[in-house]
Amino acid sequence: MTVKHEMPAEPVKVDISMRVDVYPQAGKETTKRTVTDDEAKATRRREDRSGEIWTMKNDGVAIEGNNGYLEARIKTGWDPKYVNQLVTEENQDRRLLYEAEAQESARPVQAIEEEAGKRLRQQTYGRTGFKP
Repeated sequence: MTVKHEMPAEPVKVDISMRVDVYPQAGKETTKRTVTDDEAKATRRREDRSGEIWTMKNDGVAIEGNNGYLEARIKTGWDPKYVNQLVTEENQDRRLLYEAEAQESARPVQAIEEEAGKRLRQQTYGRTGFKP
């Protein structure tokens, strides 16, 4: 048995109309909090140094700890004083932002740090069980 299949001269066109409605979860507050000047400055500083931080992480000079903070590592070709300074500055800004989040969510800072540590390690290493 032979089956003939012919393609139409014109591609098939589909006209789709779609509506998406987004609703807040029941019981969740949707009020927005004003970010303080210190938080805004910390966020800007983190953005400014993010490229260097990623380079350090990719090169193994800094790793994400379980506690949401960077840990410096000694490596040839990197100035330890510079690495420690950048890691310290990054961790200070992270701490400020973690404290603000803890206050806003009425949760302990340690819980925020642990969540951030897990998230940051997963972003960096692709899986949470990785141990550098």
